[in-house]
Amino acid sequence: MTFSYEALRLPYVQSHYYTPDFLLQKLDGSTMIVETKGYFPSDDRGRIKRALEANPGLDFRMLFSNPLTKIGKKSATTYAAWCDRLGIPWAKAPLPQAWLDECRRG
Repeated sequence: MTFSYEALRLPYVQSHYYTPDFLLQKLDGSTMIVETKGYFPSDDRGRIKRALEANPGLDFRMLFSNPLTKIGKKSATTYAAWCDRLGIPWAKAPLPQAWLDECRRG
């Protein structure tokens, strides 16, 4: 008889959920997701990154009180640069008129 001990690794996915701040209906019927942040800690960045990786194609945007804030004391990366690296559109609050122009009124 042939056997192996712990020779196989089985992947599994844990279910986690991310709840964005705002959903805006666009003129074309699709949804714009807007996440607002003043403070943007590492665990929030990780959740957003994983949620976007698991749900490609979302129109996801970030709105910051100060996009030039560094992500950490020893980091040169700003909130804006983090978004740029991941291809996430971002803006400084308030919500840009151009974003609102993409959405339905009323």
